[in-house]
Amino acid sequence: MTALDKQALLSTDKHANQHRLSRLTMEVHSDELRIMASAVESYTDELIAALEAAEKHIAELESKTTTCEPLRTNRTS
Repeated sequence: MTALDKQALLSTDKHANQHRLSRLTMEVHSDELRIMASAVESYTDELIAALEAAEKHIAELESKTTTCEPLRTNRTS
């Protein structure tokens, strides 16, 4: 996933899409479609939360690797 894809997914468009999906869930006339739309909404929320958590974890790992110096050993035999 490119940085632009991630940015689009996590931007204000995300909230607009979530709102549209919530409206669809409320306005749909078929119980089966309502259940499916609700499941998609839940799954999407979980995926977005997982992506945000992964991005945070990656940033933490990158900050740790840039602050740590490589271990150097000077052995003379």
